[in-house]
Amino acid sequence: MNKHELNKVGIAFAEKMFESHGFSIEKAPVTKGPVDFIASLNGKTMRIKVRAISQLGSYVFMENVDLTLTTRLCLWR
Repeated sequence: MNKHELNKVGIAFAEKMFESHGFSIEKAPVTKGPVDFIASLNGKTMRIKVRAISQLGSYVFMENVDLTLTTRLCLWR
């Protein structure tokens, strides 16, 4: 499985997780852009970008800017 295929699987998994928590999913208007899909719940909308890690020991760095995690929205426990 190459990186592109792995990322597509990661996107599908993330969409299913959001759906299982009651979110409605919309495809992003642009296929190769800053957003993979749009998740909406109770009038609130989130633009989601998925990055699947393709090898052991690799990591993704993300600054904690505008990121608020709550137990209600935590997908993995």
